[in-house]
Amino acid sequence: MTHPPDPRRTSEPALVPERLGRYEVLLPIASGGMATVYLARAVGAGGFERDVALKLTHFHLREDPDFVASLMDEARLAGQIRHPNVVSVLDVGDDPHGVFIVMEYVEGDSLAALQRALRKRGQLMPISVALALMADLLAGLHAAHELVDQDGAPLYVIHRDVTPHNVLLGMDGVTKLADFGIAKAASRLGNTATGLVKGKVAYMAPEQAQGHSIDRRVDVWAAGVIAWETFTGARLYDGTNDAAVLLKIVREAPLGLRAIQPEVPEAIEAVVAKALSLDVAGRYPTAEAFAEALSAAARAAGITRAERKDITEFLKPLLGERLEQRREKVREVRALRQRMGELTTLDPGRGSVAPPPAIEDQATATALSDPPTATHTELDGSAAHDTTQTGTAGISTMARSILPPRRGRVLAVAAAAGAGLVALALAFRFLGEPEMTPAPAVSLPTFPAATPTPTPTAEAPPASAPEPGPPPSASTPAIKPKGPRPVPKLGGQGPGPSTAPKPLGNPYKKP
Repeated sequence: MTHPPDPRRTSEPALVPERLGRYEVLLPIASGGMATVYLARAVGAGGFERDVALKLTHFHLREDPDFVASLMDEARLAGQIRHPNVVSVLDVGDDPHGVFIVMEYVEGDSLAALQRALRKRGQLMPISVALALMADLLAGLHAAHELVDQDGAPLYVIHRDVTPHNVLLGMDGVTKLADFGIAKAASRLGNTATGLVKGKVAYMAPEQAQGHSIDRRVDVWAAGVIAWETFTGARLYDGTNDAAVLLKIVREAPLGLRAIQPEVPEAIEAVVAKALSLDVAGRYPTAEAFAEALSAAARAAGITRAERKDITEFLKPLLGERLEQRREKVREVRALRQRMGELTTLDPGRGSVAPPPAIEDQATATALSDPPTATHTELDGSAAHDTTQTGTAGISTMARSILPPRRGRVLAVAAAAGAGLVALALAFRFLGEPEMTPAPAVSLPTFPAATPTPTPTAEAPPASAPEPGPPPSASTPAIKPKGPRPVPKLGGQGPGPSTAPKPLGNPYKKP
């Protein structure tokens, strides 16, 4: 398997990997201007699995050190927030594909997707459900605003991107706030450039749009815009021209809820209008104060906030089909990858003859190339192959059957060499090692019971070399003497060929 090129060293975007660290990337579920969020699965020891949301940076931003620092700040800040209405950050990592943040997976969808589904059906969210949604959102937002460090000093966290895309509704009826990627804190690792607009325009507070100093009340304004749109089913600031939208936010007070939806109680309209005050001082100082006022207005109007099970029943016909399609895609992806994994791990040498190895030793090559009729030996003992056979061929067959092809061949070579050494040792054991020291000449004993045919014996040549005879003439061919061949002495002495055993050489060495 080839690894993708390092995006930080190349100009071409890399494909989304199947894995990032210990996380199996499954499907894309959302995409924003800075990153794409994937449904992934964390795999641990003992078959542990958990679905997570993995945010991976876009390719064109991976080489931006300021963006990388901002993303790290998100992980650091959000990782410190412990609240049921804030999406938990579980891990952060750096990979050749980019920096990624691992968050808890909320099985549901964003408020933006829910609003689109409602508009498509021409349906309005019930006030009881809207009240429960706003209560969860403001509770999570207040928890972020109140975040302190280890010494108890406030961090002055400001989300600055409280929009429907970052409000997640779970099928369990719980609403969570996500994405602190552009949050601002006094002690963050990298400071945001002065005047840099990073929030979505339609949800920006007037002071933020004008580039003035901001505090947590810009998030209260954004939550007020979400409340206005949730109760009315319309957009408060809509348009394609951001400049026109910004001018409208700064100069014009928002319309009242009842101008769009007369059924909304006046008390709730008044609470939302205060959250959308152009004057910062006239706004609720905290998200908690906003939530308390909204709850009091609902009680005054005799409206009960929806329970979790009621929210689930409301979401099922709107989001259930989309979530089931996501689950089905996940099952298809995992099944396909499992089949691919089985194919890649299948032994390619099972049931087939290995190609001739590039080995000079013909004996070893023969041992490695067993006949194709040999049955493959299984580890469970269900083999038809005779595992009791001896010799290098049988050993190599067994080695290749229970090991991968390359490892089996290496073991077969070692087995063949070992068998040769054993044969060599046996030859020395039974044939006897030849005496290398010269032995004196002895006469053969005479036995009374036998009448051997007398054989002329030849005297041993003198120590000095005999004088050479006259060379044969060119016309007279050399005549070889006839007669009985001389019998050599024991120990290999004498002019005739020795009958003593010679040392066995390496039978596998090429002549």
